[in-house]
Amino acid sequence: MNLFGNLFKKKERERISGETLQELGFNEEVQVLIKEVAGMEFYPLENYHEVTIGISFKCSQEEAEQLVDQLRAEIQPLGYLPFIAETDVGRRSNSIIGIVKTDSPFELLKILDTNGDNYDISNEDVIAKLKEWHQRNPFTVTGANFDWVEIAFEKLPARAELTALAKEVTVFCPDAVEFDEDEVSIEETVKSLEKTKKIFLWWD
Repeated sequence: MNLFGNLFKKKERERISGETLQELGFNEEVQVLIKEVAGMEFYPLENYHEVTIGISFKCSQEEAEQLVDQLRAEIQPLGYLPFIAETDVGRRSNSIIGIVKTDSPFELLKILDTNGDNYDISNEDVIAKLKEWHQRNPFTVTGANFDWVEIAFEKLPARAELTALAKEVTVFCPDAVEFDEDEVSIEETVKSLEKTKKIFLWWD
């Protein structure tokens, strides 16, 4: 199931032009590095407001995380941030990798205008909350779009702090928890965190 809607369907058949790549700040060096890892052509990456904000390419879901990790090692030091922009696309269940010219995950969320408007949670609220969590427990933004973000912690806190974090997640993003806000839900969230080190926030 495609949870997020195919935001790039309209333009994914049109390869991004060299002129647009230059305008977005993707120089020849970084283009070569990306192609060495991705091995494919680039397409425009648009945000929710249909503004071209970077480049994208399609890959299988199975290789998406590995490609993002490889790209991050190569191009984030140069000021470019790769992330999973969409998943479960089309009949073959592909993913779309996005790359934006920034090395800040919080700037990325600003560019994407990630928000929970259905819950009166603004883009500024999302960024402020994630900065708060990041200060306590550093993480990497592995995927994001206009109404969701996935983060992966470098190191999990102690169990008591993890439980407190799970409660914060439940309040900030109710859709992140499968059940109602109760002790069972919190425990399930904690177990998921311990297993994956990830939090998936989605404001449906």
